[in-house]
Amino acid sequence: MLRYQLGSATNYSVCDAEAVGGILALWLLATHKTIRRESTPIYTDSQDFLNLLSVPKTKSGIHLIKKIIRTADEAYAWYTVADHRPKFIFRWISQNDKIKGNIKADEEAKEAARGGSSDVVRLPPILHRRLPFNAELAKANQLEKLHEEWKAEWSVSPRRNRMRLLDTTFPFDKYCSIVNSLTRAQGSIILQIRTQHIPLNAYLFKIKKAEAPYCQHCQQRSDDNIPETVLHYLFICPEHAAARSHLDNTLGRDSRDLAAILKDKKKIQALLKYISRTKRLKAAFGDVLSLY
Repeated sequence: MLRYQLGSATNYSVCDAEAVGGILALWLLATHKTIRRESTPIYTDSQDFLNLLSVPKTKSGIHLIKKIIRTADEAYAWYTVADHRPKFIFRWISQNDKIKGNIKADEEAKEAARGGSSDVVRLPPILHRRLPFNAELAKANQLEKLHEEWKAEWSVSPRRNRMRLLDTTFPFDKYCSIVNSLTRAQGSIILQIRTQHIPLNAYLFKIKKAEAPYCQHCQQRSDDNIPETVLHYLFICPEHAAARSHLDNTLGRDSRDLAAILKDKKKIQALLKYISRTKRLKAAFGDVLSLY
């Protein structure tokens, strides 16, 4: 029996552990001369490991597959007559199968996890040194850490409460998925609508790019000093009533619910059509919305 403590689950994957198990099995078969002439099966309950073994890819864990192949070659080297060289076959076995060998393997794996590695001299040479960490797993762990830091920063951000009026699903995975399916220009417009940092007079005045924050159409119609905000432009201004009627027909009761619109790709497309019809933002965005 051979055991090897691979390391923490934050540094190695289940597939890595299965690969090390395969290396140990091959080494046992080679060094104990118990291999029969016919094929010798080695069982695993990991489909991912078998897939990687059958079709090696340039990805994290491929170095262990190469080590398995090298260990198999070393096992072959014990047999000087080619006709007597065994054939190793890795096969899948259900994790739930109550086979004696499967249960024993699980017990030995738990013992290895507790630090019960075999003496180094008994292990295959490629396991005499600590194996490199799983690169994909390290990236995933780092990404998760960054997400947690982002979540903590967002929880105290002054912008959080304003954004929650439109989207409470931080970190906005659904929104990102929808925007990634749009063109870059269209995604930029939707982002500006969400943040209200869009070239309408209310925001332009705030950044000192307009003389007043008011809607010029409403001033011309009735001398009303109404700020041209995102909501005013989309849902209130009478100048865009004709374009808004198309939005009403398409979205029905959600035609005045910006939060609902921004959660659905089809509704976003209807909103982009409305923006295109009004021509209010054409000077800033050109004909990028002409498709709608």
